[in-house]
Amino acid sequence: MRRGTVAPREAAVQRQRSGRGQTPGVPIDGSPALPPAVAERLARLAPDQRAAATARPGPVLCIAPAGSGKTTTLVARVAWLVATGADPATIAAITFNARAAEELRERLGPALAPLADGTGD
Repeated sequence: MRRGTVAPREAAVQRQRSGRGQTPGVPIDGSPALPPAVAERLARLAPDQRAAATARPGPVLCIAPAGSGKTTTLVARVAWLVATGADPATIAAITFNARAAEELRERLGPALAPLADGTGD
């Protein structure tokens, strides 16, 4: 193998560790498919947004300019975490101002409602 190249198996492991290469609709832990509402939300994201939304559970710092989809990505991440078994009480979503916090609150309600009623639709 040439210097600087990565074997296919190693590349797959690196993608899994980084959260890249995650397939929408398939939780990272291999559990059953995501609820349709969450899978559809992830499918609407750009690849870099989807990678951030489906990164391994834990802290994620998302820095991007205004209007780039940070709130959309954060809402998708919270929905994905809850759909894959995270306790909603353990999730902290932090914004920089009250207006952004209100926007996030307004978007999270509809995003999490299908998960609360158990239908996932």
